[in-house]
Amino acid sequence: MKIKNPIVFILCTVFAVVNLVDIITARNILQAEANPLYLLTKSLWPIFLLKIFFIVVIFFIYKHNKYPNNFTYYMFLLIVVMGSLIMAFGAYGNIIAMNNPEILAASASIPVKEKVRGYAIFSTLVYIIPMALSLFTFKLYEWSLKHTVIEKPDKWYKT
Repeated sequence: MKIKNPIVFILCTVFAVVNLVDIITARNILQAEANPLYLLTKSLWPIFLLKIFFIVVIFFIYKHNKYPNNFTYYMFLLIVVMGSLIMAFGAYGNIIAMNNPEILAASASIPVKEKVRGYAIFSTLVYIIPMALSLFTFKLYEWSLKHTVIEKPDKWYKT
């Protein structure tokens, strides 16, 4: 199998591994789990299936390696990188809780409403706001590029 785009392949592989580590470690801290989907269903299966779906979609997009424009490609990379980062934070938190029974017990005693609120705040601060700012900045870059003179353009970048 020839790897079409090694950098994107590595990013997609990291995304898959981190998501699997997150779901595996989550099995050990169910009483403290804060994922709203788990809190709603009391089952990891919907989360597991959703993660598998996203992994398949990410690799499907990688396999085709065709994007309608630079913005779409950038957005795809950003989703994979930021998704990996937020899942890595989740897996790290799960591992910390697994190794510290007192933290696990304290987390388990937090009311569901507070868990959902904390999850939403964390997701907004770590994923949604940085992604929105990054995508907006890239769009500004694209829109302003035609009005800008770049004396030494990067050789690898084709506009």
